[in-house]
Amino acid sequence: MRVLFYSDVEVFGGHEVTVLDAIEGAKTVPNVYIGIAYCKRNRMFGDHLEKRFGSSARIEILPHDFVHEKGDLLRAFIPLGKRRTIAAFIKDWRPDAVIVCQGHMGVSICGLAAAVASKFFVISYLPMAHTLHDMTGKDSLTIRTVDALLNRA
Repeated sequence: MRVLFYSDVEVFGGHEVTVLDAIEGAKTVPNVYIGIAYCKRNRMFGDHLEKRFGSSARIEILPHDFVHEKGDLLRAFIPLGKRRTIAAFIKDWRPDAVIVCQGHMGVSICGLAAAVASKFFVISYLPMAHTLHDMTGKDSLTIRTVDALLNRA
């Protein structure tokens, strides 16, 4: 089985740390070949990938030029330009499954739309390590309710 992890963020943060751990777990599964497609502007992520997985025979590191940018939410729904180019990039690797790594729903949305439109089995990986209260600094009934529901999941 060929599994492609896809990310297009240009900064390294907590979600990338979680993705690294997810890849560590995935590489222990027999007969799984892993591709890691990441934005080459995210040098820190690339350095971590090389250090942890660069010598693994079943992992291929795939730097690319796609970057999450303002307007991607609209581009995701237009089957032209960026979405089409990302779809071709993903298809070239021939995955059986694509795991789109997203810090929030808007991040890597063009990659998600491209993978779905290409009819791959797709998983949107949204690690939620922090509460909304922690991230926003706001305290409202809505935020407390969402945090309470997420803590039950």
